[in-house]
Amino acid sequence: MNRILGIVGSLTTLAMVMLFTISLAAQQPESIPTVYEKIDVALIFDANTEAVLADTRLQSTIRRNVSFAKARVYEVLRGGSGLNETFIIAEGTPGENTITNQQLLSGWYQKYHFALMTQADNMGDIDLRRLEFIKELTTFCTDNDIHSYVVDQIVFPQMKLFLQENFHPAVKYNAMLIIGQLNSQVVVTNEGRSVPAPLPAALTLMVDAIKAGTETDAILLASWIGVLRHVRLDRINQQIATNDIVAIAGEAMKLLNQATPPANRSAGGQVWLQRRAIDVLAMIGQDDQKILPKILSIMQDEKIAMSLRLTAARALKYFNYSPSTQVPVESTSNALGALIVRICRNEIDRVDQEKALVALQNASGVSVGEGDMGDMGDMGGALGGMGDMGGALGGMGDMGGSDEGESKLEKIDKRQVDYTRRILVYQLFHVYEAIGEKQVRTTPPIGMYAAVVQDAAGQVALDRIEDAMTKLIEILRIPEVDDSSEESEAEPNRDILLERIAAEIRKLESFVIPEETTPETVTADAPAAGAPAALPGL
Repeated sequence: MNRILGIVGSLTTLAMVMLFTISLAAQQPESIPTVYEKIDVALIFDANTEAVLADTRLQSTIRRNVSFAKARVYEVLRGGSGLNETFIIAEGTPGENTITNQQLLSGWYQKYHFALMTQADNMGDIDLRRLEFIKELTTFCTDNDIHSYVVDQIVFPQMKLFLQENFHPAVKYNAMLIIGQLNSQVVVTNEGRSVPAPLPAALTLMVDAIKAGTETDAILLASWIGVLRHVRLDRINQQIATNDIVAIAGEAMKLLNQATPPANRSAGGQVWLQRRAIDVLAMIGQDDQKILPKILSIMQDEKIAMSLRLTAARALKYFNYSPSTQVPVESTSNALGALIVRICRNEIDRVDQEKALVALQNASGVSVGEGDMGDMGDMGGALGGMGDMGGALGGMGDMGGSDEGESKLEKIDKRQVDYTRRILVYQLFHVYEAIGEKQVRTTPPIGMYAAVVQDAAGQVALDRIEDAMTKLIEILRIPEVDDSSEESEAEPNRDILLERIAAEIRKLESFVIPEETTPETVTADAPAAGAPAALPGL
């Protein structure tokens, strides 16, 4: 299960950041409505009216109403109070009213939770409100009858209404993400947690949206994210019909086979969507003699974005290799080796270009601030996905560098080497995932070490690539600083680190790249590879 979870990562907040890049910036509709529909928040819950904002007593009343209603909702979700039982809402206030728990649930979600998601001044918090709602439904709801009522009678119809009517694009995107998270039964029971069973009707809606094409790429993206969750969990609960799996794979392949993006989609948006399609195919894990060859061709294509090539490489970890699902291990291992070389050479060239720029600026009398560092300003966003790596690379979770260490490097040198290390670790991680793991006792092999079972002739090439990766990991590892020992290894600066990297990849090049095509210069998309803009780690 944990091996599967890594492919998805944390998509929600970063995907919201990309919403306007993919949809609004790239698409230019003829007319954009200036006024969107919204749902008014129930007055007993609305803390933003002029009257409430001007009166602290009313503010206290609103907080009390929300708190009491929330407590009763949680009681109902746990099965402690039935749908037909009554509840006095806003008790002791002019808005006091006796309603059933069924009415309370409808009002709580439609006139509070979902209404807040439609308010223009709350758009910045819409992803947080979505996560709060999903947590409420999956963590606190332990009664299947109540869960079915909330999902089937309240949530699913409301999300479809958001998609169909003239609501803000962010509301529509948010609605499709919620649809993708819906389950057909509770996750938490008295016996403990169970594997989520995604709602079949949600999958049908999302696949239909993908097939038909949607009004915005943002909704298409949200649909692929939801489908990815369904096929990921299908590896465990196997509830998706075979013909539906075939249809999903067909749509993913259709997207991957688009040589150029549609006229209303940016190149970056196309890459983002294609990466999700690859993830979906990887989670399906089966080949039809077309899927794996396509993924391998993407991984080897030096003309396309590095982020897409990395996603294709990582996908090799998740296929269920068998006599009907195979890859040529020797050539695939060599292709992974060539990708390792390209990753490292891109970073070497990036640093050379940065040095040349600094020299030019110094010669012209223009000073370069310590914070400039070429593309370092984008490091936080570009490498945000690294937090999910943990200790994946052989305990290398801290390889990206840290301000908490006791490095003896100067501050500027430390920042430079940390940035280079993070770029290399992030990108090499995808190849590391593809290589996979050998069988240990009863734990089956994964990745290329599972594929080699079907193609033993590729064992030598695969072992060679793993050996090169192991050596690069050791080079990139941050030395432990021990002031009490004179023999403790000092952390290398960026130049020394890259010299060691270059020496290692020269050995690898002789095996995986023909001498006449050994890369000497960076490819056209290398800047994006150094600081990937397409939401890394997803």
